[in-house]
Amino acid sequence: MYIKTRRTIFSRVFLIFGILVLAITLFFAFMVIPMQKDAFNQVMYTQAETVSKSIVQTSSDAIISKDFGFIVEHNVEVLKNNTSIHYVIISPLLGDKIWIKQESWHLIEKLNKNISELEANNIAYKIMAVDDSQKVYHFVYPIRFSGIEWGWLHIGFSTAQYDKYLDNMYLRIIYIVGISLVIILFLGYFFARWISRPVIIISQLATQVAMGDLTVRSTIKRNDEIGVLSDCFN
Repeated sequence: MYIKTRRTIFSRVFLIFGILVLAITLFFAFMVIPMQKDAFNQVMYTQAETVSKSIVQTSSDAIISKDFGFIVEHNVEVLKNNTSIHYVIISPLLGDKIWIKQESWHLIEKLNKNISELEANNIAYKIMAVDDSQKVYHFVYPIRFSGIEWGWLHIGFSTAQYDKYLDNMYLRIIYIVGISLVIILFLGYFFARWISRPVIIISQLATQVAMGDLTVRSTIKRNDEIGVLSDCFN
C-alpha cells in the first residue's frame, strides 16, 4: 500500500512539474528563434543596401553610357574587397545583362525566372540557389536616375555566415534545453518529494489505524493544508 501510494503521488507531481517547466523553457527558446533571424536578416539587408548604393553611385555615369569596361573593372574590385559577395549583375531594362564574378564576366540576354521575378519597383531579397547549386542571399536594388527607372542591380552574398549563425543559435537552444532537463530532474525530484512525502506518511499512519493500532500519531508540523490534515488525523 505504501509503495503504490508513493509511486502514484510522487510520479504524478514529478511528471506535471517536469512537463510544465520544460514546456515553458521550449516556448521561450523557440520564441527567440524568429527574433534572432529577423535581427540577423536586418544586418544582412543593411550591408547589402550599403554596398548596392555605393556601386550605383560610383558607376552611375558608366551605367548610363554603357561603359562596360569601367563597370566590370569597378565591380571586380568590389568583389575582391568583399569575399562574401559571389557575383554582381547589372540588369538594364533594355539590352544585355552583365554578370560579373571575381574571375570572369559575361553578357546574357535574360536572367532565369527565379532571379528576374525579383525585379520590382522596390528592394527585394531572397535566400535561394543560383546556378543550380550555390545558395546565396540574393539582393535586388532598383537603379533610378532622376526618377527614371533604368534597371536593377543584383548582388549575391554568401550565406556561410548566416548558416553559421543559425547553427550556433540552434546549438545554444539545445544546450539550454539540456540544462533545463537536468534542473527539472533535480528540482522536480525534491519538489515532488516535498509534496508527496507528508501525504504518504499520513496514508501509512491511517493504514496502521485501520489495522487496529490507535497509538500512532502524526509528527508533521506545517502551516498549510497538510499541517491541518496532520492535526485532524491526530
